[in-house]
Amino acid sequence: MKNTITIPVTDYNELFSNIFLSKIFSNLLYHFKSREKAEVIFKKLLNIYRVNYNMVEKADFSDFIIKSNIKSYNTNNGLIIATSHFGYFPFIPFLIAEFFKKSVAIIVLGNKEFYVREIESRYDMKDKAVDVYPLELTSKTSIVQIIKAVKEGHYVLVYSDANYSQPNVKEGNDIVLCHFLGHEIKARAGFCKLSYLTGIPIVFAFMENREDRYQLNISDVIHIGKTDKKDNFRLVTQSFYTELEKYVNNAPEYWFMWNIFDDLIIREKNIINNYILNNETKKMKFDKNNFFCFEYGNKIYIHFVNKFSNVKINHLLLSVIENFLDKYFTMSELRDYVEVKEKSLVPYIEKSIAFLFKEGIILEAEQNSFNIAMSK
Repeated sequence: MKNTITIPVTDYNELFSNIFLSKIFSNLLYHFKSREKAEVIFKKLLNIYRVNYNMVEKADFSDFIIKSNIKSYNTNNGLIIATSHFGYFPFIPFLIAEFFKKSVAIIVLGNKEFYVREIESRYDMKDKAVDVYPLELTSKTSIVQIIKAVKEGHYVLVYSDANYSQPNVKEGNDIVLCHFLGHEIKARAGFCKLSYLTGIPIVFAFMENREDRYQLNISDVIHIGKTDKKDNFRLVTQSFYTELEKYVNNAPEYWFMWNIFDDLIIREKNIINNYILNNETKKMKFDKNNFFCFEYGNKIYIHFVNKFSNVKINHLLLSVIENFLDKYFTMSELRDYVEVKEKSLVPYIEKSIAFLFKEGIILEAEQNSFNIAMSK
């Protein structure tokens, strides 16, 4: 196996050894429409991630400022906090607990025990008058526990931009359509539903970097009305994403959920006719902006930009891509090349090429661009 693949999307080794990071980069490419811009943001994000991790281990609260707009509300009662994975977000529940002197439960979409170990290993809370603990959201039983925590006066913190593809959390009536970063998205309104069921209001809490100091901004309380439930959920959820969008546009490298950006977006399916194999003279080329290859687990994959899918390929197809990248070719020319390498694999390569064309990895050459290329 080759040590390097000749279609690098970036120089960062992390990208090729971690599919999670490749998804983040794909969505940065999609959003910014610029490879250069995406690489700059990606590099900053990785650096912030490392700083974030190191800061969390130290659990140092001295560099944070809290700005609260809460007025005319008895904070001794429960509170639902809708927040996001923006800035130094691991500190948010602890800052909330310190500021309000309240116990804060974090709703998690995974294994609760994992979060318990993380908290115990990273934070020394023995001398604190407050505590932070996770509540697992996986079943109706866990929802009852969350409602009970709110009604008992605990604060419940929800990362409202959390992973929407979690298999153990089914889509239900709490899905609303909102606008975010120029797209219509499927958004979870679970924090609104929790407020509706308990009568406890919501606040938004967003972290930001201000002149090398980190400020947590807490909004005034938001009440969910008992009438027009559907419209209330949509309006409040939209206001959350409108606010988050301001932060993301100001500092996109501080939003850590680029990996789910594509999951959120509602798209119409574009069906492309699979006609390449019937047209020997059709000029095509690999569009390097729509994919990249990487090695993972001793296998070679094509990762589709803007789609969370990786397709395993063999060395011969990789060789085809490397030799025909950024060149115009026909199926006849490709077949001639493959027959020299391994004649028995011609049908496989033809089928793979047709699939990649259908997925937009290979584009048909426009007549004007083809003429320009041929004249050079």
